[in-house]
Amino acid sequence: MTLKRKKSYRVVASKKSKLIFIVAVMFFQLSSITIYRYYAISKLFEEEEFVEPEIMYNMDTLRKCTQSENDWLQCIKQLNNLTRVSSARVRGFDSSVHLIRTPINCTFLDIQIPFKMNNKHYLNVTLNERYVLPRSSAIAKNGNLTVKSVNTNRHYPKYFNVKEALNAIHKGLPQKEMPVNGEPIIIVRIPKKICNPLEPTDKLDLIVMIKSCIYCFSKRSYARETYMKLELWRDLKVQFVFVVGLPTPNETDIYHFEGVNVNLYRDALKLSKIYANSRWLAAKKLENESKVYQDMLIGSFYDTYFNLTLKLMSTYRWAATFCDQKTPLYIFIDDDYVLLPNNTINLVRKLNASFIKSIIGGPVHPSSIVARPSKDYFHLKWAVSEREYPWERYPPYFYGTGYILSSTIVNDASLAMAFTQNIRIDDSYLGIVLSRLNKTLTDMKEFRIDAEEKQIESGAVVIHTDVAEDIIDWGTGQIKKT
Repeated sequence: MTLKRKKSYRVVASKKSKLIFIVAVMFFQLSSITIYRYYAISKLFEEEEFVEPEIMYNMDTLRKCTQSENDWLQCIKQLNNLTRVSSARVRGFDSSVHLIRTPINCTFLDIQIPFKMNNKHYLNVTLNERYVLPRSSAIAKNGNLTVKSVNTNRHYPKYFNVKEALNAIHKGLPQKEMPVNGEPIIIVRIPKKICNPLEPTDKLDLIVMIKSCIYCFSKRSYARETYMKLELWRDLKVQFVFVVGLPTPNETDIYHFEGVNVNLYRDALKLSKIYANSRWLAAKKLENESKVYQDMLIGSFYDTYFNLTLKLMSTYRWAATFCDQKTPLYIFIDDDYVLLPNNTINLVRKLNASFIKSIIGGPVHPSSIVARPSKDYFHLKWAVSEREYPWERYPPYFYGTGYILSSTIVNDASLAMAFTQNIRIDDSYLGIVLSRLNKTLTDMKEFRIDAEEKQIESGAVVIHTDVAEDIIDWGTGQIKKT
């Protein structure tokens, strides 16, 4: 089945019209490091076209794009100026899941919040969270006009009521409440083995989402050869997904933001240089890896440090859309760390059913202080200017090394992200989103960031790869016997 291009017709919209006027409006300006700019288009369809999910699970765009260096550069150019020739819903999924086709005959998955505009719908609440201090208000005191000070110490985001938001989305949103961060999530390849309705499996106990860098081929191999071995997980039903973006042609470690200059000094940049300036060979290697293992979610964004929030959004949007009702729990980890199967099994098994539905646990950052740019420290990758984020402290957030969330929280957070202004520090951004959901973060000792042998014996589930290589016997998943 192919995606057919629909004809456009001029019609006068009316209540009796059978045509649907679809208007997509972009309200959020993506930063210069984002690989694509989404230009919204308006189309009129007599009826919505559907395609079968097999097409989605067998997208071969990445293969086509990596046949040659010229093909790769053509695809990158296409993604930077994304134009849709046609669009169709994927049968069996809700209206957020579409396949789109571009002028060079590339097919991508588009997962978007299915909102529509309705200026007649009045909302009693403000859905969007923007990083602007409230204006100081003049108040009368003893007959004199004084200025009420604004607390800039800690950010207390506006509460996001999921039920009200879903109802508002269903009825249509007024223009001023269209999602501030609602750009579509464009996916190049999805993991065929995980949450695939074409290959139904028993309900899972756990899905592990692994944030991985584009050039971390050896780290992914290590994970598959060690803690991802299913025999180590006994009767716990678990599946694993690596999340990556695409390599960046002419990559650099120097970035300039509003009031911030950063040099990352990354090892990843050294790794990337072996793949030539276009990074075509890295993309080709990634395509082959994802085809062989079928455990990778590949987004269309450039896989850079400052696109980690976009990677986070892609992870949550895919999980909420494809894995709803498939698992009660998610663990999110960085590819510098590994999971210990035995301790993870023990942790999951001891959680009672009511706690599983609401669990939000991990290593809570002790201070949440906002890092500011400094002339003396050009390498502060966490720095944001006051113009970007005016408060001195973030809401509580986890270190990104590893944390656990219920599927309900993941689903709610995915929706809230669309209405929460992007900030490039992904760990802090997730804290802002969870705060909007009025959730309390639990500091769990099982996820401490510096766990070694003593902590492993006490139940730690996440340890650094370097520690694991020294003390873990991956034949058993236990500490090596001396």
